[in-house]
Amino acid sequence: MKLFKRIFYYLTVLVLAILFGGALGIYIYKDDIIDLLKDEVNKSLKTELEVEKIDIDFFKGFPNLAVAFKGVRFHSAFSNEMLLTGDRVFFVLNIWDLLEKDIVIQRLEIDNGELILHTDKKGKHNYDVFVKSDSASTASGSLDIHSVKLSNVAVIYKDEVGALAMDFNINTLSGSAQFENKGIEFVVHSIFSINDTNTGSIKWAIGQNLILTTKVIYNDQLLSISPSELEINKAHFNFNGDVNLENSTLRIELSGKQNNFSSLVSVLPENFKKKLAPFNGKGLIDFTAGFKGTITETSWPGITATMHLKDFEINHEKLKEVLYLKDVEGNLSIKDLKKPETGKFTLEHIDARVKDKEIMINGVVHNFSNPSIQGEIAGDFDVPWMLSLTNADLTMPAEGYIHINATIKSQVLKKDNSEGLDLQNVDATFNFNDVSFSLVDFPTVSHLKGEVQWKNENTSLYDISGSLGESNFILNGHVEHLGYFVDPLKNEGVTATLNMQSSFINLDEIVDFLTRLPADSIADGSSKPTADLFEFNVGLSVDSINFKRFKGANLHATLQVEPKRILIERATSSGMGGKMAISGSISKQFNGDFYIVANAQTKTVELDSLFYVFDNFQQDFITDKYLKGQLNSSIYTYMYFDENWRFRRNLLYAEALLQIKKGELNNFEPMMALAPYLNNQEEKLSKLKFSDLNSHIDIANDTVYLSDMYIGSNVRNIKIGGYHTLNQHIDYRLSVPVINDKRDKDQEFGEVKTDKEGRLYWPFRIRGTTEDYKVTYDLGKAGSNIVKGVKREITELGNTLIGKKKEVKKDTLLLDDDEYFDWDN
Repeated sequence: MKLFKRIFYYLTVLVLAILFGGALGIYIYKDDIIDLLKDEVNKSLKTELEVEKIDIDFFKGFPNLAVAFKGVRFHSAFSNEMLLTGDRVFFVLNIWDLLEKDIVIQRLEIDNGELILHTDKKGKHNYDVFVKSDSASTASGSLDIHSVKLSNVAVIYKDEVGALAMDFNINTLSGSAQFENKGIEFVVHSIFSINDTNTGSIKWAIGQNLILTTKVIYNDQLLSISPSELEINKAHFNFNGDVNLENSTLRIELSGKQNNFSSLVSVLPENFKKKLAPFNGKGLIDFTAGFKGTITETSWPGITATMHLKDFEINHEKLKEVLYLKDVEGNLSIKDLKKPETGKFTLEHIDARVKDKEIMINGVVHNFSNPSIQGEIAGDFDVPWMLSLTNADLTMPAEGYIHINATIKSQVLKKDNSEGLDLQNVDATFNFNDVSFSLVDFPTVSHLKGEVQWKNENTSLYDISGSLGESNFILNGHVEHLGYFVDPLKNEGVTATLNMQSSFINLDEIVDFLTRLPADSIADGSSKPTADLFEFNVGLSVDSINFKRFKGANLHATLQVEPKRILIERATSSGMGGKMAISGSISKQFNGDFYIVANAQTKTVELDSLFYVFDNFQQDFITDKYLKGQLNSSIYTYMYFDENWRFRRNLLYAEALLQIKKGELNNFEPMMALAPYLNNQEEKLSKLKFSDLNSHIDIANDTVYLSDMYIGSNVRNIKIGGYHTLNQHIDYRLSVPVINDKRDKDQEFGEVKTDKEGRLYWPFRIRGTTEDYKVTYDLGKAGSNIVKGVKREITELGNTLIGKKKEVKKDTLLLDDDEYFDWDN
């Protein structure tokens, strides 16, 4: 044990002595070592290497020796341009070789630097700074750098010949470089990232983490790349090839074997990653690519590539349904990467399946600058799966599928800043098979069936049936010029002739949906006039329709639908106990309001139903509970509604010719108030019946104007006229005749006038508001000759109307049926 300790002690002393002696020797010969290294480096360089300070670092390369160059400025082959700048550059040297005055660089380290690689328009390189060695110039014929290590080095690459620029950052790099007679051999393993580039074909790589393992041999004319590996996030690629630096010609072979869905998605830019985030795949993807050609100011190399998927599955996180790709093969070729018009992509075939629905697709895309597309699509497309791709906000699971059989030959068209498709050569059939879905804020579409045939730009609809909310429909017809929506060069708007049948339409639900749609933006971004976008001619046949309080039946209509107007050529319907016909238009104004112009006729419409349906026309003076009878009418009107379909009453205008048959006015208090002056016929006045009534009504300035009309009633033939404002102010005049011509002989009330037929009338006036009105004797119409005599009767009438008990006095005039007054107009 003591012997072991003694040996260990002596060994330790010996090692320390050697280390101390070596350190002392290095310190003594420090300048000689530095000069030897500088001479060896300078012999290998064509340009100047500036260093602020050179020192020895005993610990950096232990057990070897590290020489630290601080504040390095390495001049490039171009004047006024640096090739390399860095805070510190370390040369780690082999001590035993130094004893023989031979420089062998075990490791070259660069920390926090910037490397500029530049090729000018003449094809000269700023990194052509190394002297070619020959066997006669050095003993070994080479300068060896066994390993290279870079940390946090920014690289700026600029190629003026190929108009390429790139800015990337080397996080770490380790490798070796050997300077031989034939050139420089690099073996590199590096982690780096691209910060910016002007090259569209690799912009997708910006921000990605790249791991490169490669072996490159460089001389003045050729850069040879041995089989190498590139890892981008989770994707793995192999590549090899060579670049002729003299004529800027390259040949690169690239392949990706055994990559999966997630690894390839990881390579894509962030915006594509977000779109594909809900998806995940199962299976492997193989592809190969080759780059070949010359880089010049006007052209780049071409590319050929193939991709193959077999037994591949793609899942969606929301629907949980699998897209099964049995076999997919595609080929890409671009003759000149700088000229997208030389591109061609051929999708040889896609054999796919969703659940039990088979899909087959093939096609070709020519000219990536102005693409033309040819292809075929056939199969059953599962509607729930397709909606899931759009991230549609469903309120219930979708159902059904669409069988599609299509042949497409189309051209992408461009005009100004817009793009579109030429649909002149599209032949497709779409069969809807019990399709149902419900989107948020949309009525539910259910049990959609039927066939759509698309021929070029025209479409025919055959028995498209289904339900929209509570409404159902069967649609047939023809639509022309659909290319207007997708072709910026088309100026002929879409036209359609459609026929729709329905057993029931809930117009309340449809109007509610339409009013919740965003403001009209059809023409945004288009130079085409909105009014020319489309024109649909629609024939309607509806068994039953509901709108608010209206219950209609047997609706038949012919409509013309334009972007901001619906023209009703003629619509007929049954409802409210009679029949109706209407023509007119509904227009949407610039501020979102709706404007309706209409001509309407009614026949035997029940008055009480009419007043109920129209909510008593927003007044409560004469309501549906007072009225009975059948209305025949001819009405012209225009009406305004706001964007939420609220009626703007003050803008209403109407002219109406009315005829009422079998009319009744029941329990109408203003009429019943006349009972004391009509021989107390209160019972008859409470159920006032009249034969044919003809009248003319105007509505304007928020007022209903009633022209004078005669009412032949079961009590008297009454003449009435006046006006009624829509804010419930009334002013009506009534003329109630007596039956015979008996007069007051002493002319106590003055002379009484007669009309042309010799009839005399009691004149009354009803005015005030519907809540606070009075029935008074109309002095202005009776004439000044009878003022004195009627004062007492006005008092009597006033007391009656305000509810005072009637006091019979000796001088009170009681009217008999055979006495009357006249009312001039």
